[in-house]
Amino acid sequence: MVYTVSAWTLSSLTLVIFILSILWCCRPYNPGYMKSLPIYFLGNILAEIAHWILPNYYPSSEPAIYLIFTIFELFYFSYFLTRLIESGTARKWIWMLDLIFLICLIVLIVRTGIIFSAGMAVIMECIILIIPCLVYFKEVFSRLYVMELEREPSFWMVTGIVFYFFLLIPTIWFSGYYSHIGELGMARALYSINNYAQIISYIIIIKAMTCAKKKLC
Repeated sequence: MVYTVSAWTLSSLTLVIFILSILWCCRPYNPGYMKSLPIYFLGNILAEIAHWILPNYYPSSEPAIYLIFTIFELFYFSYFLTRLIESGTARKWIWMLDLIFLICLIVLIVRTGIIFSAGMAVIMECIILIIPCLVYFKEVFSRLYVMELEREPSFWMVTGIVFYFFLLIPTIWFSGYYSHIGELGMARALYSINNYAQIISYIIIIKAMTCAKKKLC
């Protein structure tokens, strides 16, 4: 029951935030990095549709759906964060880590199959994306001038991203453990933490989309 409510709430909010991203993020005075957000939320909607429909016909397709979306999400947020980080070295390392991720993922799929690889891919994704988020915060708070963070879309975006991926690691770990030992009810209940964390992350991102800064990126 807890999982079902969280899943339907998240699906509904995903549709709402996709519409808002089209209406708000494409405004001409928004930073360039914000204008790509509708692409990410469209990917979310397609993944949600696939998640609700395909397993009914192809029960083994669910891990593949999560895996494909994880790859898409990693590369989208890698692009997004490289638009925000000033350090050229850090930007190069983000793409290098993405390449290492793909190599490790191929090895995992060959050796362990898609089901185990999907969970490990999410954990690797979290670690890879948390690092540039922390780099961004370091750059922001070490600047000589004071940013007006209340009206800075990038600050709220990165806050929403790092909040979600920090919580996702223990959620995937423990829900995967209970799923492995056959406690599927507990696994689904724990996974609902992911849904609620993503809901909160979306609310923070909506805050980012409402920030009006009339300057071009």
